[in-house]
Amino acid sequence: MALIARDSFNRANSTSAIGTADYGGTWTVPMPSPANSPWGISSNKAYCVSPSTASFTTLAGVPKNIAVIGSTAEPHIVSADFTLSTTSPNVGLVAKYVDTSNFILAALRNTTSSGIEVIICIAGTYTSLGTATRIVTKGATYRMRVTVDTTVQVGLDGAGAIGPITLSAPQIAALSGPTAAGLTLLSGRYDGILPNDPGDSRFDNFVFGIPDPGGWAVGRLAW
Repeated sequence: MALIARDSFNRANSTSAIGTADYGGTWTVPMPSPANSPWGISSNKAYCVSPSTASFTTLAGVPKNIAVIGSTAEPHIVSADFTLSTTSPNVGLVAKYVDTSNFILAALRNTTSSGIEVIICIAGTYTSLGTATRIVTKGATYRMRVTVDTTVQVGLDGAGAIGPITLSAPQIAALSGPTAAGLTLLSGRYDGILPNDPGDSRFDNFVFGIPDPGGWAVGRLAW
């Protein structure tokens, strides 16, 4: 893997910024919640500070609270550890981030039917690409890994979870060129269904790179 960015988040606490990564530059927050909630550092982990807790009637309206770093026009491989909220976790990874209207996210949440979901946003329209049943434990730590090329694959704790999902030619074109990767915390309730992460989930050991050819096998991850 060719490294683009890596961050242990081992630095002073902050309630206003994630700051500069161990490698790969400075984090930005292009998609905060409506209250412009920043990201910060707490006990050597990243977190979203005071995200919105409002209710929303569309997936597009749900605050994504996205923080991103790095840039490459090559395929993405993105991973991080999540220590889930003890009340209502809904966290994930972002890949192929072009702008606020074009990106892919993979979410991990404590629901009984779609604990993992891959969502693509193209020209501001959100589409679910796939879900997987995975019952997670509140307060526990999991590692997610996402790879995006002409397909999307998601793994959790070293096992394949979703994919490969084949992207359409228009989707690939919309996400071409230099793109960033990062973290997301989905806050606010969507039609009373999706959990509202209050911001006590934590993020650690982030890695963003270009995958080696043949690094994925069909149906499973090569970790």
